[in-house]
Amino acid sequence: TRYQIQYADPAITAWKSCFKGMNIGNGFIAPIVTRQTGGLRLRIMASDKGRTAIREVEAYFGTGRTLNDPDGVAATRVIG
Repeated sequence: TRYQIQYADPAITAWKSCFKGMNIGNGFIAPIVTRQTGGLRLRIMASDKGRTAIREVEAYFGTGRTLNDPDGVAATRVIG
């Protein structure tokens, strides 16, 4: 499964990606930089398992630990 978490960018009146990934499972948490927006969506780009089903999506401000991972290697072990 390929997906993007997108936010509504009021400056250009378009959706912009703030997180991209390949797998989502129970308890998945995506570290997203804080921003103000009027909308948030989970866009499923492709699935290798047929129809997808999303039961719940939450967005909140958290104080989680800092994740310094510019090339994305460590993130797959933390959030995937």
